[in-house]
Amino acid sequence: MSLPCPLFLKPDTWNLTPYNLPVTLPEAIAETARLLRSAIPDNEIIELLTALDVSRSTAEEILAFLPLTYGRELLRRSGCTDFPTTCARRLPDGTLTLPITLSRKPVWRACEAFLHTDLASGSHGDDVLLLANLSPEFQHAHRALDQGADLQDLTFDPLILTTTADGPVDEKIPPNP
Repeated sequence: MSLPCPLFLKPDTWNLTPYNLPVTLPEAIAETARLLRSAIPDNEIIELLTALDVSRSTAEEILAFLPLTYGRELLRRSGCTDFPTTCARRLPDGTLTLPITLSRKPVWRACEAFLHTDLASGSHGDDVLLLANLSPEFQHAHRALDQGADLQDLTFDPLILTTTADGPVDEKIPPNP
């Protein structure tokens, strides 16, 4: 059954096409990229994705991972190659999940695939930089460069995603006493 995509936040700024619900992960990522490039706030993107039957935890991962993939791509091209390979989630109660390898996360793999497809289809310049600039790693590298650092010497903190979702998570790490 095909339902039109709800236009409930700012209909004058959204140019959405109808989707079959639920949307696929690649469709959700493509829509997120378009909305981020249009400067739609994260909370509105999450609301739209959840209205499209994307789980809140998946929507939050898309918003975290998509800019990271773009930022890492630009940093790699500039000689920076030492990135964290795992991530954990900080849950609403403050506990952390066990770290999981990024390459084992379907959303990470899908964001990387979208990046490569986007670049192969001709996205460049401002379209790529706009998403990369949303990456905390890219922002860290930019600040470090402003202070005279060499990209090859940069290190990055482990990835910890903050979530408001109550969806399925990996095993929790007990809080420190």
